[in-house]
Amino acid sequence: MLPKSVVRDYLRAQLLIELPIEIGKSLSGFGLLRRKFETLSEPAEYFIALLRKYSTTSRY
Repeated sequence: MLPKSVVRDYLRAQLLIELPIEIGKSLSGFGLLRRKFETLSEPAEYFIALLRKYSTTSRY
């Protein structure tokens, strides 16, 4: 997760894409990114699945 201000130019140049994931906390300006047109490894896909699973569950 990186602030949009850090990756704004990469998003505009379409070198990265923003993944539409809510993390369940108020961290405006943050999101998941991955390289466009590149397949993620199985562990990376699993990690993202975990983030999605727990992003809607508030533990606090």
